[in-house]
Amino acid sequence: MNEFDSRTELDPLCSVERLLKCSVERLWNSDGTPVIALEVRPFNGSIRLCNIRSLKPRHGFGTSALVWFTELAEKHSVSVTGIATPTGVKVHGLPKSALRLWYERHGFTVSRHGEIWYRPASRSEESRTK
Repeated sequence: MNEFDSRTELDPLCSVERLLKCSVERLWNSDGTPVIALEVRPFNGSIRLCNIRSLKPRHGFGTSALVWFTELAEKHSVSVTGIATPTGVKVHGLPKSALRLWYERHGFTVSRHGEIWYRPASRSEESRTK
């Protein structure tokens, strides 16, 4: 995270765009090999996490990427939404119930239909003070 903090700055006029630019860089390991496929898009003032997939399953890269991504969302006060949809379950992926628990362990709220959302603490505090 320190590497990305040193190369990014908070842009209060376009925090969603800044978050998107940073997330693309995180697809690569320090040795230049791809380890994560992370697809994100702007969505109604938040970021839509469309897909997160480890290209080297069971090595913790997916978890590292999700932690990095939520830290970046916190830094820029951007909410994240999406749908917990398993990919590659037959080979190495998580079944739907385990995927939902994985998102919950990392601070996401998960509906019974699989919708996920992450609200940065700074935005939660803003809504409580209004």
